[in-house]
Amino acid sequence: GETCWAWRLAAGLGANLMGDSAAAIRWLLDAEQDLKAVGRLNTAAGAFVFGELARALYHNADHGAGLEAANRALQLAREVNSPLAEAYAHHYLGLISLRKRDLEYARRHIMLALELFEWMNQRHGRARVLDSMASLHIEHGQYEEALKLLEESLQVKEELRDLRGQALTCGNLAQIFTAHGDYPQAMHYLDRTRALVAR
Repeated sequence: GETCWAWRLAAGLGANLMGDSAAAIRWLLDAEQDLKAVGRLNTAAGAFVFGELARALYHNADHGAGLEAANRALQLAREVNSPLAEAYAHHYLGLISLRKRDLEYARRHIMLALELFEWMNQRHGRARVLDSMASLHIEHGQYEEALKLLEESLQVKEELRDLRGQALTCGNLAQIFTAHGDYPQAMHYLDRTRALVAR
C-alpha cells in the first residue's frame, strides 16, 4: 500500500540504531521498491530512504554502494528542497570519503553538513557531525581540536539522552587519551562506552 515504505523506512532506521546493518539494508531496499511502485521515489521520502541506506552501507563497509546511495540522496534532497535530507547526505558522503582516505573531499561534505544542521538549529545532527570533524582532526594529529569537539558533542548527546551517540563519542575520547598516553582517562571512557552499550 501507500504507506508500506514508511514502515520499512522505520524498520531500517531501527535496525541501523541497533547496529544491524544487514537488516537495515534489506528493509531500506524494500522501502525503495515500495516508493518506486507508488511513483514516489523522486521525493523527499526517497531522499531519506537513500540517506538511511547510505548510513547502513557505510556501517557495512560497502563504500561503493554507500557513495552511490548518498549521492542519490543528495540529488533528490536538492531537487525537492529538503535541507535535512541534504545534511544527512553530505554527512555520509563525508564519512564514507573519510573511510576511503579522501580527506579533503570528506572535509568539504562534513563542513556542508555542519552548516546545514547549524542553520536548522538541529542539535542532534550537529553533534553527530562534530564527531566526524573530530575524526578528521585526529587523522591530522590535531588532538586538542578533536578533544574540544568531542566534549561538546558528548554534552549535547547527554542532554538529549542519546545513548548510542554517547557510546560512539566516548569511544573516540578513549582513542584520543590513548594517543596522548593518558591511560587512566582512556580507561574511564572505555568503561563508559561499555556501560552505555550494555544499556
